[in-house]
Amino acid sequence: MARHLTQLVGTVKLAELKVRDVDFALGKLAQRLSTRSVRLARMILIQAIRNAMVNDLVARNVADLAAVPAGLPGRQSRSLNLEQPLAVLDAAKGERLWPYVAVSMLGGIRTEEARALRWSEVDLEAGAVAVYRSVRRTGDRRDRLMNSGNNGD
Repeated sequence: MARHLTQLVGTVKLAELKVRDVDFALGKLAQRLSTRSVRLARMILIQAIRNAMVNDLVARNVADLAAVPAGLPGRQSRSLNLEQPLAVLDAAKGERLWPYVAVSMLGGIRTEEARALRWSEVDLEAGAVAVYRSVRRTGDRRDRLMNSGNNGD
């Protein structure tokens, strides 16, 4: 995202940057990016100029004054509708991996988190699952609880 901004306003000295420059840059971005991406680009620019303000390099944040133009429509949601997960659960019923599928879909647990679960982290009586880590293709990734000394065992 920063690369897109640098291409559009990178040649303008920060002290000489005007609201119209930011409006122009955001307008150009809106021609090829989604509205959400344009909004993110503006926020990045606001933060960068805010850092410059802290160091007394500029007096005001011109990006904060610029409007976010409507961009392209974002990508379509890849979320499942209600019928789709119910169909998956129904198809998996009776299979060995049904608990894995059910915990992943009904508990909102990512598949890499479900693969890393240990029985000590599952409380069947309370109906609770404690997620402390995830396993990805690139290796074992441990979350904050693991890094703070609690190894989850």
